[in-house]
Amino acid sequence: MKVRKIHNLFSGGTSSAFDDIWGWWRADTYTGSSPNIVLTDKSANGRDMTQQAGTITPGTGANGQARMVGGSTAYLTSSATMESWPVTVFTVGKKTNGSTCGFFGHIGGTGYNTLWNGFESSNNFYQYNTGANINADALYGTDECWLSQVGYGSRVAIINGVIKANKGLASIVRSAAIATTIGTQYRGLNFEWQECLVWNRVLTLDEIDEVHAYINTRYGMSIPLWSNYTATPVLWIGGQSNADGRGDRGVADVNMIAPYYGAQSNVNIWENTPTKVYTGHNTSRTTPAPYQSLYFGPEFTMGYDYQASKGGTIGIIKSAIGDTGLAYTAALAAANGFWDPFDNHLTHASTKRCFALAINNWWDSLIVHQAASRKPIIKGLLWYQGETDATDTTAASAYESNIQLFVPQLRQELGTSAKFLLVRIHKDIDIGQHPYRDTVRTAQDTAAPLITNCTEMSVDSYSLRDAAHINAAGQIALGQAAAALL
Repeated sequence: MKVRKIHNLFSGGTSSAFDDIWGWWRADTYTGSSPNIVLTDKSANGRDMTQQAGTITPGTGANGQARMVGGSTAYLTSSATMESWPVTVFTVGKKTNGSTCGFFGHIGGTGYNTLWNGFESSNNFYQYNTGANINADALYGTDECWLSQVGYGSRVAIINGVIKANKGLASIVRSAAIATTIGTQYRGLNFEWQECLVWNRVLTLDEIDEVHAYINTRYGMSIPLWSNYTATPVLWIGGQSNADGRGDRGVADVNMIAPYYGAQSNVNIWENTPTKVYTGHNTSRTTPAPYQSLYFGPEFTMGYDYQASKGGTIGIIKSAIGDTGLAYTAALAAANGFWDPFDNHLTHASTKRCFALAINNWWDSLIVHQAASRKPIIKGLLWYQGETDATDTTAASAYESNIQLFVPQLRQELGTSAKFLLVRIHKDIDIGQHPYRDTVRTAQDTAAPLITNCTEMSVDSYSLRDAAHINAAGQIALGQAAAALL
């Protein structure tokens, strides 16, 4: 089985983001003098950065902490290597109006082709992986913290704690491990640099808070923290068409029963397109319309029952796409897509990468939550998927190992340790269309006990509406059962 680095989300609050920091360099921790300055890696991993060019002048910043200033040709490098993602980079410093400068990335004059972040063109923060995310930043002349985070499903810029809207994914496949640099040969350490902290994984909101709190204390900044926002419970639903919902509404919505039908007080649905807002839960076919015009899914009852039991307000975010597999196949890459976060056949930005679509959807919602001073807390994840893998012998045989890799990475990028509800595919879906049905079911049975905080759910008692989907009554029952488990 492949092994991926996943930070321990089940540590009971005793772990720190700094426990596994990849590299950490600060302007007060160095040896030598220009042109032979060596930044000592504070992470104890021995990834020192050695000056390669230009002039670097140590000194003290206006905030009373050490700083270094270099020109457009100054940069430092390390032999330490990393892939283009996952990576999280915090940079603290101050730039002048219109200046270009490099923060952290891959070595070479064209390091932006694989991993680079900094300022390229007037007052625009860039995250480069060949193509760039570009976010305006006119706070030149003042202390700033720039955060660039690239996961298997995201590429996000955060400036002084605020998530920026432009976060498109990279137009390349993940690179090989390449040596790294601060300042970068491409644009140089052309600003007042004070600190750089790097992880070879994505950080959760709580971990980002921890680092921002450290930066606030050291540099006298006022970066907002998620811990100061209002906690808002959220339910996450993902998978393929059964998770998306194929419960027939019926003539005059006859299958959408009370008390669920109609507006549901204190239940909100994330509408990713086109408004990108949380709307009130309404089953109207017109406005707002969280449901498909003909179908509904488990969220129909899941949110209502959870809110009725727990009180308060609940949000629901769904990222489900019909006819998608957990494993990559060429056929799925040409059709609706696949969920494997780690597969490197297609570019990061490919619309066939369902994992990336789901995590981008999550970050879209985080922008809206942050603007309203809310911190979303995922209370449960419902995963209903596997019918498509049951059509392919290789995908079905790999399902057990694939789901065990998928769940921790999903949790890491969503920043949650919440219960994972793994729905086993139905025992009676058509064996002719899904010849490896029982292989996938066995894989789900075997994997569920091995996934931390996971409960397997059976839908075998529900009736089917066709060869692959549970019917309306089944969707109602599934949402009710899921809510009762959370």
